[in-house]
Amino acid sequence: MPNRIIKESILTSPNFNKLSDGAENHFYRLLLVTDDWGCAEITPAVIKGKCYPLKSGATIVNIEAWNQELVDNKILKTWEERDRIFGEYMTFDVHNDLSERHNPKTPCPPWVLKDKGFDPRIPDKTLEAFGRINVAITELSKNGGKPHLREIANKAGSSLSTVRKYLKETTKPDVTDGYR
Repeated sequence: MPNRIIKESILTSPNFNKLSDGAENHFYRLLLVTDDWGCAEITPAVIKGKCYPLKSGATIVNIEAWNQELVDNKILKTWEERDRIFGEYMTFDVHNDLSERHNPKTPCPPWVLKDKGFDPRIPDKTLEAFGRINVAITELSKNGGKPHLREIANKAGSSLSTVRKYLKETTKPDVTDGYR
């Protein structure tokens, strides 16, 4: 888990100071499981295991209520994907000046996606590879057949995992069907 620094401005934050003691404690514990982009899975059962492994008093019902209190006070913004709940600290970037960030641990928040449809948190080198993969798929598809993942990777000079990541990001069913 990453280390996080709490700024003293939290002491006079109007939104933060409206939180109940339970929600304030939850804020700190949840902050420890966020990635370098201010996001984390906040499904209550997952948070119970990660943030409160030794706290029998922290129930799923409490965690749901504390999550909602953070949302109501505009501290956390949530979204659901594949029956899982994710959250993003709304002012994470304002309070965390990270020059280098690790890869995100969550799907991209829907409000963050750029017009290209790519997750902007993806490293530039990966985006460059995505461009080469797109060209390779276009060229290989001209022959009328469905290109294999290895053909795409070889033509693009990329790894199979990067090709799979590209296909996941762009959801090109004509290429991915049967080649997972």
